[in-house]
Amino acid sequence: MTPVDYVYRVDAPAGSAGWRPLGARYRGTITTATQPEDAEFVAAVVVRDLATEWDHEGSGVHHVRICVWRGIEGVGPEDAECTVEVQPDLDTLPGA
Repeated sequence: MTPVDYVYRVDAPAGSAGWRPLGARYRGTITTATQPEDAEFVAAVVVRDLATEWDHEGSGVHHVRICVWRGIEGVGPEDAECTVEVQPDLDTLPGA
């Protein structure tokens, strides 16, 4: 199988402005080489890496959206091959 490049971007909610990219550190390309490694696989890898970072920081889960496109970065979820939204569990937030 021919390797496929998937481009991802992590966005954070920005109130009435919608969503905003978190920055260059939260954008990238992952090249997959086998059939089961598709856009959903790439999103899962990004979520795993974010969860590891949040755990290491002790900051808990953040509300983010991960968009994954095939080849080049698109506009948003409307043209993404896969979009995953991660939300914190409100019951586990401090003061809950």
